[in-house]
Amino acid sequence: MNSRERFLTALNLQQPDKVPLFDFLFSPPLFEAVLGKKVKTYEAVDAVECALRLGLDGIWIPIGGYAGYTPQAVGKNSYKDEWGTTYVQSEASWPIDAPSAYPIANREDYKNWTAPNPDDKERVQPLLDALKYNKGRLAILAGVLGPFTAATMLMGLEEMSLGFYTDPELVTDLIQEGEKFSTKAGLHLLAAGADAIIISDDLGYANSLFASPEIMREYALPPIRRMVETFRSVGAKVILHCDGNLNKILDDVARLGISGLHPIERKADMNLKQIKQKYGKLICPIGNVNSSSTLPYGTKEEIEAEVKECLADAAQDGGYIIASDHSLSQGIPVENVFHMHEAVMKYRKYPIQL
Repeated sequence: MNSRERFLTALNLQQPDKVPLFDFLFSPPLFEAVLGKKVKTYEAVDAVECALRLGLDGIWIPIGGYAGYTPQAVGKNSYKDEWGTTYVQSEASWPIDAPSAYPIANREDYKNWTAPNPDDKERVQPLLDALKYNKGRLAILAGVLGPFTAATMLMGLEEMSLGFYTDPELVTDLIQEGEKFSTKAGLHLLAAGADAIIISDDLGYANSLFASPEIMREYALPPIRRMVETFRSVGAKVILHCDGNLNKILDDVARLGISGLHPIERKADMNLKQIKQKYGKLICPIGNVNSSSTLPYGTKEEIEAEVKECLADAAQDGGYIIASDHSLSQGIPVENVFHMHEAVMKYRKYPIQL
């Protein structure tokens, strides 16, 4: 099998020749070490080449950038995107900058706000560049923003949390704006040739959900389900990237119709073994190597031990893709990324022998 076939076989809950390897590549030092050059932004061709050299089996290519494009500078290290959200640039947040101000606080703001156009053909160009360069070697995973996260980018999580009680209709409207944009954008990406689509929609902290399970079931999960149904209707596989502790709604998440769940955060008490045992016939778990402690601070032996644990917990009969439990950020020493990948290569061939 080549990398693309390997990734898609596991995503289909089958056993490939080897356990696939994936990650979000969020580290300029890693790009520099692998490619031999500095990178300023997350560029599609650089991402594909870096993934190929690292031995990954799939790579994430977001729609025209992360949340949008055509930014307008508003300060030395800040800009406003097409959604009206202001971001502060820093090395620590690369390639996804941190929001600092939001365009919508009330109904009047929403009335005067204009949604971006998801049909702009330039949004698909990074994916087309990746596909042309890739030539079928890796699985190309198109990325769109989830509806709940899109709403938090418009309103801010604190204001939005109050809005569930003070103006739930406004919150619903903003979530639906994110759903409409990402659904149409996602369909364009799939039509262009993406192998699968990743919906990035964080719903929790390390210790809890952002809101009660009841609120998540009412506001956050139904639009994700509708998006998944739409993408599946055109034959697409869908991966949900959702950070945090999802244990209180994991039954609901596993039944959204998704093919894969990423990143199974170890640091958020997401138990890979239990998830595989309970939901392995529904979803392919992706991730679980600790990116907060083991990868940044662990020894080579500790990293190898955790890789072996993940493989033992989820890989034995296929339907698992190994990755960090968030991303390969610049807080992780490059040599530790290499240690992780060496361990994966050492043990990932089927039948798994640890």
